[in-house]
Amino acid sequence: MNRRLEHHATDLGMLKGIMEAQRLRDQAPLFFSDLLRHPQPVAPERLAERLQEALGAGRITRTEKQEAQVIDLVIEGLHPWEERRLYLAVEVSWQGGTEDVQRAYRRAAILSRALEAETWPVVGAREMTPAARRMARSLGVWWVQDGQAFRPEEIPEGEEPEETSAPG
Repeated sequence: MNRRLEHHATDLGMLKGIMEAQRLRDQAPLFFSDLLRHPQPVAPERLAERLQEALGAGRITRTEKQEAQVIDLVIEGLHPWEERRLYLAVEVSWQGGTEDVQRAYRRAAILSRALEAETWPVVGAREMTPAARRMARSLGVWWVQDGQAFRPEEIPEGEEPEETSAPG
């Protein structure tokens, strides 16, 4: 019974993440306008072409291409203060964890080389764990939460979960 519950919880978490990614993609101008001017999602086909070109030009490796092509969302727009193209490498999760922060950070670095443009790492999540918040601040990863963008240095601390003791 416990295994079934764990399996259902995992499935539910995956579905929530998929729904959140679709919501961020569909409403990109609303969610990412604090970070970019005229934000628009990059179509997966276009991203695949650009990654293939970068591989052919030697800017990224095959392994890096494989990692970058599974990113949840890439947003393209104009830098908020300058007249130049800027990309966001967005990892989407219902509950952002340290793995999401690490993936956003790594994939932004790959995309920056592949697209030959500045790329900011972003975690799009309804909530982030305290450990993920600390990691995001230290690695320079943005957090987008329900349309509010937090600069890495402005990410709130977050509360550590209270410890519960087993009855007994």
